[in-house]
Amino acid sequence: MDCHHVVAGGLQDARGGEPPGAQFCFLFGTTEPFSQEQLKALHGSHGGFVRAWTQATCAAVTAGFLRPVDGLQMRIVGAQSDVLKP
Repeated sequence: MDCHHVVAGGLQDARGGEPPGAQFCFLFGTTEPFSQEQLKALHGSHGGFVRAWTQATCAAVTAGFLRPVDGLQMRIVGAQSDVLKP
C-alpha cells in the first residue's frame, strides 16, 4: 500500500474509478477520488496530471494490459479532462 492508501500491484487503471471486476470490489475495499488539494499536491497542474496519466497509460500498453489503440484513446481523454484546469 502506498502513502495514498492505494494497494500496490494488480491492474491499475489510470482513470481511477471502478477497476475491472468492480462487482467484486466489496471484497477488496472501496474507491475514493482524490480531492482537488490532493491532485494539486501530486501533479501541480493540468499538464502535470496529463504527464502522469500518459506515463501510466503507456506503461499499461507496454505491459500488455491495454491495446495500443485503447491507449491512444485514453491519452486523448486524459488531455481533454478538466482535472486541475483553471
